[in-house]
Amino acid sequence: MAPAEVGLDEAVLAHIRLVADGDGEVGPALALQDPLPWPESLLTDDFAADRARVEAALAVAREQAAKGPVARDAGKAVIDAANRMDQRITAKVRGTPGQPAWSASDAIEAGSFLEQFKNAAAVLQRRDVSGYLNGAYAAKGRTAGELVRNMASKGLRFAPALPGDESAYGAVRRALASCDGISKDYLAPNEKSGG
Repeated sequence: MAPAEVGLDEAVLAHIRLVADGDGEVGPALALQDPLPWPESLLTDDFAADRARVEAALAVAREQAAKGPVARDAGKAVIDAANRMDQRITAKVRGTPGQPAWSASDAIEAGSFLEQFKNAAAVLQRRDVSGYLNGAYAAKGRTAGELVRNMASKGLRFAPALPGDESAYGAVRRALASCDGISKDYLAPNEKSGG
């Protein structure tokens, strides 16, 4: 079947995240979520001030990103706030006198989230970050062929699905797979193996 013949639903495409070449596996999606999806381990009162610092710095960077490039100091403030939180996580893992050390699962959950967040926040430094907010990097196309042409013309590829978006990715994957195998060049590396 020709790519132009396979229709795509706008509601499905709204759940598809694309990243520009060079923006890593996830792009800035995590850093642009408002509010941030903090893991349970970081929602305790112990981390309230850290969360507030990250959120405040991130609000400034998001506002700038909506209009164009993020100023270097605004991007640095986000990373600095995240690094400070990372130091507090390390201290929690080690434990302090009179306080038990964190469980391995809490440490892994918090560390993994913060690492993903810092990777996403680093993309805020790119001059074209506004493309993620203004729709320029959105999945667009009434057909599979239009989606592929749009992605190719802008140097975009699929980012891994966020929780809850898996069915939308499956629908797009099926549409692309029915188009003579055109999808494999645009899948994120971990998607190519079928995993």
